[in-house]
Amino acid sequence: MVSLRSVRSIKIESKYLSYIHAITCLNDVALKVEDMPYNEKLDARIKKVAAGWKNTTDKKMFGGICHLVNGNMFCGVHKDWLVLRLGEETSREAMTAKHARPFDITGKPMKGWVMVAEEGYKNDEDLQGWLEKAKKFAKTLPAK
Repeated sequence: MVSLRSVRSIKIESKYLSYIHAITCLNDVALKVEDMPYNEKLDARIKKVAAGWKNTTDKKMFGGICHLVNGNMFCGVHKDWLVLRLGEETSREAMTAKHARPFDITGKPMKGWVMVAEEGYKNDEDLQGWLEKAKKFAKTLPAK
């Protein structure tokens, strides 16, 4: 015979097991995100271009690195992709470029953002052109 006390104890244990399972899953995801490499050569090229700009910083986020101007992200590196914040109008124009696509790493594209494949930023002039567009948009945003 099962008493009410033992049923409550099973429910509580089950609840704790769910929390333990959730924490384990989150830790697994966190480890995978931290282990995801990003293109450090591209990051160095971005830093070289942005070195002469005022109020720029960078920070590691989402398994990659982000570059900010006046506290607003203007670009980043996700794996080998150059990620750019261009605003909705400029991002629509950018999507006509051969190696650009919507910024989508979660299954839901972000409006105003694009990803550019390595072929689209191979030379320094192409990279600088993309970064200038992103900086121009980010500078329209209020400083943080």
